[in-house]
Amino acid sequence: MSRTVNVMGLSTQAYKWLEENAYKTPEFICTECSQTILSHFHTTNVPKGIIEGFGGEELYTLQQYELFNGKFVEEYVQAEIWNSGPNIYLALRYLDGAIVKESLWDKEVIEN
Repeated sequence: MSRTVNVMGLSTQAYKWLEENAYKTPEFICTECSQTILSHFHTTNVPKGIIEGFGGEELYTLQQYELFNGKFVEEYVQAEIWNSGPNIYLALRYLDGAIVKESLWDKEVIEN
């Protein structure tokens, strides 16, 4: 049986909260390749931590997002549940450590 690290990422509720509170980069057409670059949440390019695989390889960089009110939130590990390797659930918190409750994964989802 192989062991893997699964980054489950942010919950649907967290993305909805970001949609309502955070800056987004608008969708645009790349002038070099003519492909559509999809809209995404604006991150501050200030990595807030790294999630590594079993071999030390970088799997995911925790992000920081700028909000409309001038504050920032960052991703953090809400839970790490073992199932053939860790399943890592992310949520959001303000830089002072206050948790964005709307971003939390439901306990039932994490436990199943």
